[in-house]
Amino acid sequence: GALYLWTRRGAARHSKMLGTDQAWDMFDSLEENYFNPKTRLPQTPEEKLALTMEVATRTVKRIEKLDGRVTDLEEKAVLAPGEYNYISKQVNRAVANYLDVHHCKLNAKQRSLFYRDINHGLNDYIGIKTRTQLRKKDFDKADDFIQNWTPSTATLMKAREISLLEDQQQEAI
Repeated sequence: GALYLWTRRGAARHSKMLGTDQAWDMFDSLEENYFNPKTRLPQTPEEKLALTMEVATRTVKRIEKLDGRVTDLEEKAVLAPGEYNYISKQVNRAVANYLDVHHCKLNAKQRSLFYRDINHGLNDYIGIKTRTQLRKKDFDKADDFIQNWTPSTATLMKAREISLLEDQQQEAI
């Protein structure tokens, strides 16, 4: 049970030693099929189908990977200026609507409490530090928060305290 490793050079020497046409035909066959093999194309319908399925499977995997990357990029994209402006207008509108519905006549300091409240709530809900970090994937979530916003009790109490302090200061004059 010896194992022989055929090299091109060794096969050529062996064919030369034998010196027969059959030896040289065998060398030619070895050279074409063993030393310099050509890729064998599928011949049967089954082989062709298997190759087609293999290519299709690889293509599907690449497409799924690319689709995941594109979705990830889209979700992490920053808001377009129009979307950012829309969110800003919705914040302003939500505060103005609340103050109007509740017949609040507030000064700038009191109004700033309400803007701070909605902005802090929005940032906390979305999980960002500043509105500029808002991403496309969170646009609808942010809009929904703004539509459903009501000021916190702390904000309402602070605004009331400012009014009471101002009333006391007016009475002192």
